Amino acid sequence: VALIDVGGGTTDVTVFHAGAVKHTAVLPLGGNHITNDVAAGLFTPSAAAGETQAAYGRTSGWAGGGGEENPGNLPPPPSFSQNRT
Repeated sequence: VALIDVGGGTTDVTVFHAGAVKHTAVLPLGGNHITNDVAAGLFTPSAAAGETQAAYGRTSGWAGGGGEENPGNLPPPPSFSQNRT
């Protein structure tokens, strides 16, 4: 299972296997980069591109809203402990 969190400036990735974290990564690509690409493609200012994304964009999963705690009958997120050495 992979959890992907797209933020403004970075995208965080966590990969789980058998209930444990197996890999994490932070990618230097986020929503602001996508907004800038939309602005360039539409020949419009970034603010207008952001408004276009908000009006016509879609999200899915828990970030999609709707009051659903677990849409699509997904398994619950795994729990893990962090060992500090």
